[in-house]
Amino acid sequence: MSLKTSPATTRESGSMIGYSDEPKSAAELVARYRDVKRRLYPAPSLSPTCGVTAADAGNLLAFVLAVVAVTAERARESRKRADRARGRVGAETPGSKARAALRAVSQRTGVPVDAILGRKRLSAIVAARHEAVRRVREVTKWSLPRVGQFFAGRDHTTILHSVRHMEDRATRDPELRAYMASVKQICPMQRPAVPR
Repeated sequence: MSLKTSPATTRESGSMIGYSDEPKSAAELVARYRDVKRRLYPAPSLSPTCGVTAADAGNLLAFVLAVVAVTAERARESRKRADRARGRVGAETPGSKARAALRAVSQRTGVPVDAILGRKRLSAIVAARHEAVRRVREVTKWSLPRVGQFFAGRDHTTILHSVRHMEDRATRDPELRAYMASVKQICPMQRPAVPR
C-alpha cells in the first residue's frame, strides 16, 4: 500500500494506518487550524489613510476643537461656582444647622449621634431623639417630612409626635422649658407652633 487515502487496518498487523500528513500533537493540530483559518478569512488590511478624506479630517478637527472649547468653558464656569461657594464658607446651610443641632443635643444628653438617628427605643435614646427632632425643627425651616427624612427616613407623623411630646414635657419640666426657651433665643423659630 503505497498510496494512503483513508485510514484502514491492515489484515496482517491489525494496526491503524493513517494519513501521511496527520498532526502528531495537539499543538500541531491547533497550528494547522489557525493556518487554515488565516487563509480562509484574511484579516482586513489597514491602510495608512484608513479611507479618511481631507474633508472628513477637517470636519473631525472642527468637532474636536468645538468639544475642547465647550469643555474649557464648562471648567471655567465650574471654577467660578467653586470660588463663589468658597466665599460662602462661613454661611450656614439648613443641613449644616441641622447637623450642628444634632451634635449639640448629643453632647447635652450624652447619647451618640448614631443612636439618635438609629432605630433603638431605649428611653434615654428616645428622649434624646425627641429633643433633637424639636431642635432641628426649630433651627431649620424644614417641613415635617423633610425633618423625617433627615432622621433616617422617619414618617412625618413620627416627627409630629416628637414635637408634641417635647411640648408636653416642657409644660411639666421647668428645666427643659428654660432650655427650650434659650434655644429659641439663639435661633428663633420661623413658624408657628404645631397645632394640636
